[in-house]
This record gives sequence, structure tokens and C-alpha cells, in this order.
Amino acid sequence: HVRHMICFGDSITHGYGASVQAKAWVDMLIPVNVGTPAAQAADVSIAAHQFTPWHLSPYTVFVGTNDITRYRDNADKRAFYARCVRSVVAWLALTDKAIPRLAQGQIISSGGTWQPTPAPNGIGLYTTDVYAYQSVRVNGTRVFVGLSEGDNPAMSTGVRILIDGVIVADVSVRTAGVGTHLGSWYGNACWSFGGLTPGPHDVTVQNMQAGGTVHVNYIAGNTQTATPKIVLCTVPKYSDAAYAWSDTTPTMTTAFNAEVLALAPEFAGLKVVIADLHAAVIPNLHLTPDGVHPNDAGHQAIALAVRQALAA
Repeated sequence: HVRHMICFGDSITHGYGASVQAKAWVDMLIPVNVGTPAAQAADVSIAAHQFTPWHLSPYTVFVGTNDITRYRDNADKRAFYARCVRSVVAWLALTDKAIPRLAQGQIISSGGTWQPTPAPNGIGLYTTDVYAYQSVRVNGTRVFVGLSEGDNPAMSTGVRILIDGVIVADVSVRTAGVGTHLGSWYGNACWSFGGLTPGPHDVTVQNMQAGGTVHVNYIAGNTQTATPKIVLCTVPKYSDAAYAWSDTTPTMTTAFNAEVLALAPEFAGLKVVIADLHAAVIPNLHLTPDGVHPNDAGHQAIALAVRQALAA
């Protein structure tokens, strides 16, 4: 067993498909399971942000099966999925981060009226003031900006991000149709910006839309004093029958996995590794009759792939 490991995910992480819970892939490895049936990346991003990362605790992040069936081939929703997965990894991996609500990290300045974000998110600060801003100083060659994003007309469509006084992006935190199977209308998303010179950088998040709501959760650089190991998992293939009844395609799975694989290089130099479950799980050997959830042999294949990634 891997002591103190914490696993985030959906019903496969929860253990669906195993004949008994002891044969679920998580239970073969560790005793701490945060998998939730029907969860999507947005749901997992909310759950993960309730954890204070332990420097020495490894994590797994395995989510996407339900996002594929919910978002299908919609590129905007798939990008939202990727931002939520990025935020889970960033929240767990980047233990040195500025959190304005907690006055954690080097807060340079702020302007406008900001209030604590209410539960259940309850992480950062929010504003509806036009031109309100939060500025922090972080270190590294890449910057990560954690903002809440969702399907709500109150969310701002004009959020400006500046690094060292230079505009690097104008983004919207309102994305239509991203509600989840579990009823979450938002997720904790994250944008990242690389190619910076090593050292300190001043990062500003500013609301550019009058009346639009912006939630700033955290800002971090990729220079860290300590970081846990994180296993980021690709999504397994369905059976042909499952692709038919779910009205999805292997191409959709490939597209979602491309988002996952593209995230790993953003965390170069940190302890983020890939477990390729798309390759490890063989549909005609490893899936239950529903063609989605792993059987006992499938859970064993997943556990082996995660073990190998942890050892890498």
C-alpha cells in the first residue's frame, strides 16, 4: 500500500465494476478514496480545493469518463474540462501559492471591493466591481491563475490577466452549458502562462466587466520549495457497444486525453507523472458488461499502471 495517498475521481475510482470493494484499484493501493460516482472534472475541482495539500502525500487525478458523455465533441466544454483538471493538479502540486483570502503568499496590492467567496467553494475572494484587481508576486518560469468558472450569467466575461504589467490574456469565466451530472454549475478552473524568465513576477487579475463576478482563488509560480507526487491519468477506452449506447466515439476519448497529456509539460520540474490508462485498459478483457467500468482484471490493470507511474 502507498501510505497517505489520496485519490480523486469518479465512479471508477470509487470502485464501480469490482466484484468486491477490496478488488477496486484504489483499495489495492491505498485506504483514502475520494472518488464520487458520476463526478466530472468540475465536481472534482471543487472537492480537491477543500484539501490542504500535504507535501509528502501522493495523489491521483483520474476523471473524464463522465465529461466525455456530458460534453461530447464541444470544444469549449472540453477546454473547460482541461482548465478544471489543471486547477486540481495546480492546487495540489503548487504548495507555495498566493491565496488573497488567507493573506497567504506575497500580496502586493488590491483595488475595489472584494468579499470572501461563500461556501461550498469558500477559497478565495470575489468582486463585482469594474476594474477591481488583485496583485501578487510569485516565482518561476510559469504562472498559474486559479479562477472559478461556470454557467451563470453573473460571471464576468471580461477578466484581464497581466504579468509584470503586460496583458497576457483577456478571458471569460462564463461558459455556457458546463453544468455537471451532479448539478455543479461551476468548477475551479486554472489558466497558465509559460515562457517567463526565472525569478519573481508580479501577477494581476482585474475585472473589466461592470457587474460581472470574478472569483480569484489562488495565483502561483512553478518555483516551489516542496511538492507532492501527482499521478494524472488518461481516460480508458469504452467498448464498442458502450460508444454506441452513449452516443460517443473513440475520437472524443482521444480528444479529451489530448487535453490531459498536454497538461503534464506545464508542470515540468515538478512531480507530475502520467498513468496512461487508455493504453492499460483493454476493453474486451478489462470492462464490465456496461463497457465503461472496469471489472476485477481492469481494476488490477489500473492499479498496476498507477504503481508504475508512482515508481517512475
